Amino acid sequence: MKLNDFLRVFDFTYDITKDNEIRLIDLEGVNLGEIEECRFPIDEDAVLRVIDRLDSYINDYIIAEFESELRLKGVDSSCMNLEEMRRKAEELGKKMFVTIFHMQL
Repeated sequence: MKLNDFLRVFDFTYDITKDNEIRLIDLEGVNLGEIEECRFPIDEDAVLRVIDRLDSYINDYIIAEFESELRLKGVDSSCMNLEEMRRKAEELGKKMFVTIFHMQL
């Protein structure tokens, strides 16, 4: 799988800066955590750094949102995976903004 194909699963793409670095582009234009400001030098570890940054992004902005919403409804989500949290939130009448995962799960 090419990097761009992988990133599109999460509604991102990338470009190469004039300084020869990878810059992520949020296709939804949200830019949470200023992820578009991150730069990744192009070397043998570049893709690993991009994946690590996406892992932080997903945990900080997607999973944390689910956990917070469910906690407000009195639900302990500590042992739930993302799909279980999404389903539970929908059962409780809360449509969550997770287009990047909704199609994939």
